[in-house]
Order: sequence, then C-alpha cells, then structure tokens
Amino acid sequence: MIFFEVIVSEVHSTALQIAAATSAVSAQRFALLQKCTLHFRGVCYEAFAEDISTTGLCLTNAPTLMLKQPVEIQLKGGRHLSGTVVWAQGGKVGLQFVTPLPLTDPLLAGQLRRSVEPRA
Repeated sequence: MIFFEVIVSEVHSTALQIAAATSAVSAQRFALLQKCTLHFRGVCYEAFAEDISTTGLCLTNAPTLMLKQPVEIQLKGGRHLSGTVVWAQGGKVGLQFVTPLPLTDPLLAGQLRRSVEPRA
C-alpha cells in the first residue's frame, strides 16, 4: 500500500508541474522592455526584462541559471519580484512568479487596456 501511495504522489506532483508550466506558457504576455537587476546566490546581474504576464516574465541578456532556481528581480522603478526559473536557453530565461500578479497590477493594467481598447 505504501508503494502505491508513493507512485500516486509522484504522478500527482508531475501533473501539477505540467499544469503550472502550461498555465505559464498560455498566459497573455505584454512587452515590458526595460533593464532590470537579477539577484541570485548573493550576486547581482544586469539583465533585460523582455515581457511579462500574470504568471511570470522573460529575461534576455541573463546569466546561465539552473531550472527551479529561486531568483529576485528588481525593475528600473525599484519594484521587486520573486520567481523561479522554469526554462533557460541561450541567454534567455523564463521565470514563474512565486505569487501571480493580478490583472489590475500596474505592470499589466495599462497594457491590458491598450490591447483591448478599440482603435479610432
């Protein structure tokens, strides 16, 4: 019985990871286009925040990071965001926020209005 519970637990954990990755990929993205500072393991690196969604952001010009590595981002306005590396390839890094942003967050709200307002 214990062996069966371990397998079910592992399958459930894998399903949750897939669901989290799917929601991160499918979230609507908005251009952020600003320099930022990436903090991890007590070291600061300059990077560029390319885009943002409710679930995370994409960095370019980023150092090599390991999957599941926790990081902190400081945007040019001083805003701090916490996340975990969910993908990394060729100087680009995808982060999933520890706490998703609401659509009313100032980083998203103005861009969301622009994306749905009718053009004159």
